[in-house]
Amino acid sequence: MRNFFKKQNSAQNCLEFTAVFVLVLIIFIAIIEISLYWRVRFCTQNIANEIVANAQIVAQSTTNRTEVLTSVENILTARQGLLNVPNKGYKTANMGSDKVIISSVFLKDGTNALSAQVEFDSPDISSFSVQLTYHHSGIFLYQGGVDINSSEVHSVSRF
Repeated sequence: MRNFFKKQNSAQNCLEFTAVFVLVLIIFIAIIEISLYWRVRFCTQNIANEIVANAQIVAQSTTNRTEVLTSVENILTARQGLLNVPNKGYKTANMGSDKVIISSVFLKDGTNALSAQVEFDSPDISSFSVQLTYHHSGIFLYQGGVDINSSEVHSVSRF
């Protein structure tokens, strides 16, 4: 009778270990997944802030929109490695007289992996805003992909 209880106890220990191990593994993977999501979210916002800061410096020394848009594309090219976007180039699309979208040629899940929407608020280039969009695909969460948008960052007008 004693051997029966010892075998049952070791089987129970094995099941408890397996259940706890699986639970800890799931929690560990969830922590990694959520931290990757928030890293991408913060990188997207920081890149948008950097784009506006550098584009505003360029805008103060010129009146040409293409120079400002070139500086936006240069920052996107320089910082795309933070978001693991390969360098395949960018294309520019005019969406009306004051709105321009610069998007990567590299596609993720059928959509552009990284794009910046630049909107000029005035006829001259002294005031503009930038919003960055990144298509994030997670390991377990968001496998189909989710667009992460930065908040709209406005430039400060000349004074």
